[in-house]
Amino acid sequence: MKRPKTELSAGSAETLRLEDHPCIDHRNKQNQSKRHHKEKDRPKGVKRRSKGRRCLPAKVAGKRRATSTLKVAPLLSRSHTPRLVSLWDIMEKFFAERFSYLGWILGFTEGFGTFGDAAKNALEESSVSYFIQHLNLAKKECEAIGLRVCVVHIDEIISTFDSPLRPKTPSGLAPISRELNANVARELRASQFFRLSPDTQFYFDKAEAFGPEVSTAFPGANYDITEAGNCLALERGTASVFHAMRVLEHGLRSLAKRFSVPFEHKAWGEVIERTEKAIREIGQQPNKPADWKDDEQFYSEAATQFMHFKNAWRNYTAHVGFKYTPDEAEAIYRHVRDFMKHIAKRLKE
Repeated sequence: MKRPKTELSAGSAETLRLEDHPCIDHRNKQNQSKRHHKEKDRPKGVKRRSKGRRCLPAKVAGKRRATSTLKVAPLLSRSHTPRLVSLWDIMEKFFAERFSYLGWILGFTEGFGTFGDAAKNALEESSVSYFIQHLNLAKKECEAIGLRVCVVHIDEIISTFDSPLRPKTPSGLAPISRELNANVARELRASQFFRLSPDTQFYFDKAEAFGPEVSTAFPGANYDITEAGNCLALERGTASVFHAMRVLEHGLRSLAKRFSVPFEHKAWGEVIERTEKAIREIGQQPNKPADWKDDEQFYSEAATQFMHFKNAWRNYTAHVGFKYTPDEAEAIYRHVRDFMKHIAKRLKE
């Protein structure tokens, strides 16, 4: 399949064949039985090509071609629920086909007002019917895409043909299509997207980003682990560090609990100091385990690391005036991840 183009030209029999667009070729096959148009229903000057394909008359080819450019900015999702989407999602699931088809329709209707002496000839009923038919096609695509303002706009355009504002000549159709085209572009610009960097996009919404052992040992930290990664992917360095420090809090609480040190509503410094004191007393316990030296080393290292985290990053993150770049935040994220994996070997919530 050829790549669909978003710049569409109308007004030339050689360039515009509405039903021959590559993205809607399958529609041609499905609708062959429905394309039995009577000659009397076709506007003057519009000829049928092979297998019912329509195009603008060849005599228009020498005139200035009307060009309709549709800037494609697909909606984030059908339900407008924020989530990560790939370029393939946008192309396959988020209306790439419909945007391309809509652009062809708008280009066709805009070029419709350039037939022959469009500014002099009277607008015939067959031409009006043909024009409205394609407006309804455009309306259907706008409804599917979610362009609600454009749906209302198309209804208003159709209603003008039953009012004194009805165009008197075919040339009056071109500005109507141009304004609709512009309105489509305006509504599409209302949806904006943030493209994740290829270098950090794998951090976004990653399940068990610190490993299954950390998720199992500290299930309460899963929210902040995910958010730390999301902020990193979105290049919000300070926010990522903030969530990473909250992850560490789950580890420190578990360490304090291991040595019966009160944690709730206590400052980190106080908790760490009291924990270190309890660790030093391991060797003095009468019922100490045979491998108490291993315990002493493991927990001493953990307590020391918590103090480093507190002095290096947690205290500064909790107050205004200090910021972290994405690169700094990524280094801290990895440090916290590796440390949480280490303490998950012996600690859990």
